[in-house]
Amino acid sequence: MILGIKNFVFIDRETIFNFLYWILYFVASIVFFAGEKAGTLNLLGYSVLTFFVFYLLSKESLDFLYSEVSVKKRRLLALGVSFITIQAAHIIRWLPLGFLNSAVMATLLIVVLEDLISYHLKGALNRQTIIKNAVVLLVMVFLIFLAVRFQI
Repeated sequence: MILGIKNFVFIDRETIFNFLYWILYFVASIVFFAGEKAGTLNLLGYSVLTFFVFYLLSKESLDFLYSEVSVKKRRLLALGVSFITIQAAHIIRWLPLGFLNSAVMATLLIVVLEDLISYHLKGALNRQTIIKNAVVLLVMVFLIFLAVRFQI
């Protein structure tokens, strides 16, 4: 019975790994947005630190899930995801959101980007997948804005 439970838990490692990976992204986003609002470090310091953390997380994820892809391509994809994410975080910080809602929005963007990258690396990226991810992103962003209390 113990062996059966062990095998059941570790059969779908990709889903468990992605969930834990997204939690780490969420924590890094919380640190960026909470620290930026507190003003303890300058924005450039938080940006460089967050970019480095996002790069390491993306690189580790790509190394674990897609080891058959060349190293240069994995590094380039990790740099691209990190750059897009930090740019989006700078845009999100101008929105009238709290740091938790901002972190959720940045994590949502990362999840959508990672899904698109996984379809691309599997060779299954098509128009329907892009539209599905765009609709999910827009609906979730709309729901995040519905949860925010705007102060005028």
